[in-house]
Amino acid sequence: MRDNISIEIDSFPFFRGLFYSSEYNARLVYKIAYRSLGDFKGDKIEYKKGHYIITIDSKWNQLGVNSYNFIDTLTYLLTIKSPSSVFLKLVYKISNNSDKFIEYLSFNKFIIESPIDILGFREYLLNSYFIVPINGNKEILSKKYNIVHFKGRKKFFLCCVHGKSQITFIVNSDAKNSYHLLKKKIIDITTSTNTSQNIFTNYVPNYEESNLIYYLDTTSKELKDFFISIRPMIQYKYQKNFNILVPTSSFIITNNMTKKNLKFNDDLVQKIKESFKYIIISYSKYQHNIEIVETIKVICNSIGIRYQLNEYSDLKELEKIKNQKSNEIILKVTYKDFPHYSSMLLQLLNKISDSNKAIKYWLNNDILELEDYINNSINYIPIFQGEQLYYKNNSAKYWRYNKNGYLQKS
Repeated sequence: MRDNISIEIDSFPFFRGLFYSSEYNARLVYKIAYRSLGDFKGDKIEYKKGHYIITIDSKWNQLGVNSYNFIDTLTYLLTIKSPSSVFLKLVYKISNNSDKFIEYLSFNKFIIESPIDILGFREYLLNSYFIVPINGNKEILSKKYNIVHFKGRKKFFLCCVHGKSQITFIVNSDAKNSYHLLKKKIIDITTSTNTSQNIFTNYVPNYEESNLIYYLDTTSKELKDFFISIRPMIQYKYQKNFNILVPTSSFIITNNMTKKNLKFNDDLVQKIKESFKYIIISYSKYQHNIEIVETIKVICNSIGIRYQLNEYSDLKELEKIKNQKSNEIILKVTYKDFPHYSSMLLQLLNKISDSNKAIKYWLNNDILELEDYINNSINYIPIFQGEQLYYKNNSAKYWRYNKNGYLQKS
């Protein structure tokens, strides 16, 4: 196995800085480039008498890192406006903005004050790519690779800080090209978000549960009701033809399957025909999105609902839609930043009319109440949970994706 490998990625990352980037591919790259809390087995968190006690592994000390460096990071996160800091600021608020919110205990221990044990907070601290040690000058102390990229290029590099190894990322959004790139050994690992299973002959597929959630967004109650009614049919027909993504009807509950009611609601179908001359289906050009839209097209054709397709080159272009039309449904994708439903809830809070009510359900762990409240408060329709499918050459046999979408070497 050679030290240098090449990794396929489906779009160029939006590098805004480690503490500010929330884009999917940027997180993947940052996680490879920097060590973060939870990377070592001795990194642990326990809750006792109103405090989280965080212990860092002694391996951090060998890198010149101690508790103060993580305290500096968390203190900095409290001062910035970023998706990375939302959870920490909420815990700070619950702690009544205490002056003793974060305190140093020893070289390897520090505490975070909280009157209650908040669901998901351990996962946030131990699984987030941005909980890295910094010094007083905001310099990151756990860098493994320098990120080198040039404007307009379709590739970029991670160059090892202590050594000569290099990781090359090659941008390719066409799933049909992935097989040829892998076969010619231009890449060693395919992307895990844009792969077609039917193309890769003579390669063993690698599967991993994914944190991605595919959902439909609309401003119309009629379209929301209609697509909820045909969601079981979309899921059934998709699995019959493609069988990669996992059906869901929830942002919160993992693998929450929709009941298989495969009959059309004639009243809702008629209402859509009367309300809209046609519907607009907008989506970004990635393999799984294309397959979902193909499934929706088949269903619409079967019941005589006219549609117009708006295909965007990538997610960045799709997100530029500012004035969503009343007859428009947009296929979007989001993800959990860490393995707990609270990660998804935090993303949805600003879409919910009464966020305090949602937070109350969360803190009481009333998952079913929370799920119902979210479904009734927003015009989002979750339809699939991601399933990562990727291929690799033998040169990358020690590399694998985990369920958070991070690519790591074992």
